[in-house]
Amino acid sequence: MVANNLLKYIKDIEVLTKKIGLRRVMQRLLYVSHEEILLVKDFTEVENISSARGLKVSLINRASLQRIALFRKKEGLGGEDPLLALTAYLDNGFYGYSAEINGEFIGYIWWGDSKTNFDFDRQGYGFYTHQVKMTPTDTFGFDLFVSSKHRNARIALEFLSQAFFLAKKLGYQRNYGYVHNENKPARWIYSIVGFKEIRRIRVRRLFVYFLFKDKSYFKDIYGKEWLLKTGKSE
Repeated sequence: MVANNLLKYIKDIEVLTKKIGLRRVMQRLLYVSHEEILLVKDFTEVENISSARGLKVSLINRASLQRIALFRKKEGLGGEDPLLALTAYLDNGFYGYSAEINGEFIGYIWWGDSKTNFDFDRQGYGFYTHQVKMTPTDTFGFDLFVSSKHRNARIALEFLSQAFFLAKKLGYQRNYGYVHNENKPARWIYSIVGFKEIRRIRVRRLFVYFLFKDKSYFKDIYGKEWLLKTGKSE
């Protein structure tokens, strides 16, 4: 089992190296320091909008996971078994929304709520870093991804707006999220759709991609606990 997990980790690094280069990968593996901004979006004034581009946003379910897995492979995203990982998301209380244009799958975003097992996934480290205290009507969003072919601000804005409306229909009232300070395009998009800044935090990550403020381990998709070297946040 340990060997399988190490092989998966190595394959993830290989994929990332092809995308951003060996130098940046090594920098991330050894030490990363950056500022993150915690954001919140209130759903009070969220309304349904029609899309002139034929954008359709749907709640992710088990029937749609195979399509998302194929999309991830097509976009060159890492992971030994994306379908297994996506299934584990749903099993641990995550949910999300997928987007398509005229039948073509173009992206997704994952969310969690107060019942979600955020310990499960390394992607959820921002939840602990920022110490978000969610009520049953709050959500925490992460991993927004739109295909390179359709990556423009208008589509991202429509995608988020429709996702907010669907979440509001489910009874949610707010969505938390976070963004790296240097990611100016994403900060601009979040500002346009109405996110408000709550606070900023300096995050330092040693030897691995992920940091938990109050956790010294994460559980990967196979349920194995890995001890991590944990940095400090300010």
